[in-house]
Amino acid sequence: MRYRQNQKAIVAALVLIAILCWYIFSDSWKPQVERNRLVSPSKADTSRPVCEAANIDPRSSLFALVSLQVPPPGFFDTCLLSGDYHTAEQKAFAQAHVHSWRGSAAYLFERVLHIYSGAPDSPQTRVWTEYSVTANKRGAETVSKMIASGRTIAGKTVMDIGCARGGLLVAMAEKGARVCGGIEHSDSLLQIGRLNFLNNGLSPSLLHVRDATVQADMQPWFGMVDIVTASAVIEHVSDVHMFAKNIKSLLTPTGFAFLEIPNPFYWNYVLKDGHYTWFGIVLLDVPHASKYFKAMMGDDSFDSFYYCTPFPGKRLDRENCFDVFAQYGLHYRVADDTAKAVASVSVQSVLNGVAEIKTNLEEHLLTVPEIVRSKVRQATLEYIDEVESFPYEERPVQFAQYYGTEFWSVYFDQ
Repeated sequence: MRYRQNQKAIVAALVLIAILCWYIFSDSWKPQVERNRLVSPSKADTSRPVCEAANIDPRSSLFALVSLQVPPPGFFDTCLLSGDYHTAEQKAFAQAHVHSWRGSAAYLFERVLHIYSGAPDSPQTRVWTEYSVTANKRGAETVSKMIASGRTIAGKTVMDIGCARGGLLVAMAEKGARVCGGIEHSDSLLQIGRLNFLNNGLSPSLLHVRDATVQADMQPWFGMVDIVTASAVIEHVSDVHMFAKNIKSLLTPTGFAFLEIPNPFYWNYVLKDGHYTWFGIVLLDVPHASKYFKAMMGDDSFDSFYYCTPFPGKRLDRENCFDVFAQYGLHYRVADDTAKAVASVSVQSVLNGVAEIKTNLEEHLLTVPEIVRSKVRQATLEYIDEVESFPYEERPVQFAQYYGTEFWSVYFDQ
């Protein structure tokens, strides 16, 4: 009798396993975006991508958890308590940053841990981890500013270029937007983004490793997107003409683009830039900045080479990117939040910051690789002279725009 009962239990278990496998891997219930997975434009399939709201079937979350090999809930807390890490660096990283993730998605922290724990004490790790931790918060702040300026988000189709961890798209979906896709060149960042999407009811398959300057990569979405965003991206773009042209092609007739552009003249970025926290690198031309990067990082992957500004007379690039956008029918307007930020900057705070750079210049230069140290010294002295000789009493607003503003937020309308 017991033998027969065991047989029945085994059969029942096998049936349940078979049903579960069918349930996970069957195409019948996967989201539309999974069935119409985007392919290269060079292939025969010409199906259009689908723009999704944040309401995917929870069963697709189960499928994504399996396909992304995500650890179970509580994995990170268990590791932290037991000390069960692959390396001492991972343990140090986790202990340094866990406070930011308590009560948040452990999946995301596990992925950040996996990517960034190789150098837990480096300033770069702290910057990149902070960006991962605050991705959704920063996205929500940006969306709030857009809504406050009178831009409609609900019901609009959106795409974020340089989406990284997906925070801006998550925030837009929360306000009723339909996500057409996120474009990013780094798959390691999209590992975080896919889990962030999954944790917020969006399909991970909406995120793509593509190049926004390549027409074939962007063509599937041409004419589909109401709002194109790119936050802290344009300085990494090698071909601004193709970047602007593709953005224009993505937009619907009434669509617009929104860019957040880091200001290389901001005094605190001279002290420590926003990408690597390095002194003076934002003041260098691309060849010297590349040498700086290689000396610090040991490779040739430097890609911050096209800083630009919406203000005439302050141009680092050979061709002003705002003139380029205008060539493709996209005309800029500085956003209200930038105007408010400028108004809140005191002339004295900028002068104090630049005075600190001047007073401690030789000490700061000790952190700069010797191969570019003289060039950084020269560029910094020229910057200090430029700031100190500026007629800030007569033109305080322009002075704040140039040297006291961290980011410029800019709309491009057709």
